[in-house]
Amino acid sequence: MLRLGKRLEAEEPLKRVLAFAEETGNLVMETLAVGNLALVYKYLPGRQNDTVRMTRKHLALARRTGSRVLELQAVGNLGTVLEREASSPEVFVLLENAVELAGKYGGNEALSISQANLGRAYQRVGKYQEALKSLRTALQICKEEGMRIHQTDYAYEIAHILMDLGLLNQAQDLIRQIDEWQVPDDYRYNILWCKSKLLRLQGHTEEAALALREGLRQFTDNWDKFDLLHELYLSTGDREVLKKCLEQGEILYTEAPHWDFRIKLDELASILKSL
Repeated sequence: MLRLGKRLEAEEPLKRVLAFAEETGNLVMETLAVGNLALVYKYLPGRQNDTVRMTRKHLALARRTGSRVLELQAVGNLGTVLEREASSPEVFVLLENAVELAGKYGGNEALSISQANLGRAYQRVGKYQEALKSLRTALQICKEEGMRIHQTDYAYEIAHILMDLGLLNQAQDLIRQIDEWQVPDDYRYNILWCKSKLLRLQGHTEEAALALREGLRQFTDNWDKFDLLHELYLSTGDREVLKKCLEQGEILYTEAPHWDFRIKLDELASILKSL
């Protein structure tokens, strides 16, 4: 049910499973039910407080079971949930703990995911070198294990960080490597965004804008449209494009509030007022 994305429909059945687990004293079942409820809340608008509460409960229960695997899942989940509200020392303690547990008990996929989550947290606070180190570790694990889906995701994230650092040649080399992997069509948006950003930073703004406008006609996902509109504004300086981008972003923020996204939207609003 969760994998099908039917999160609202999943809430009540999970609550019934939780009630049964509590009545029968089945600690493992209770832990899993609470963890799944926390994931349901995580992706529902307006349920951040419920998400934090249930994820903290999930970690407490997981530790009671004595299972390091369950603890790993809960620690990583709590770190990523808290990181949506603000970057804090607790967030990095949890995410680093998840990396440690994954290395000992979780297997290579869990380790790559934990490293990537830590890298993203570093990226959001501007610690790009630390972010690169974690994400490159995650990418290397994927290459060694043949985990192509994660491998592609991490590679694109690294390419964006390299571009933000001004390391355009390294970013270009990595994008060429990704092209050689023959990634699925699902990544067409990622390819367009990444290459358009590189073109802009190389000074080819007209070529970037042309590609981005074509992309906006092709891609309908709201997050894709926001990223493409933002990149198009950076390529053109067009006030109307920025206005559309900001309007799209405010809609997205109501669905998935995140502290660094709020900062980004406020910065865009400030720019719009000055134009």
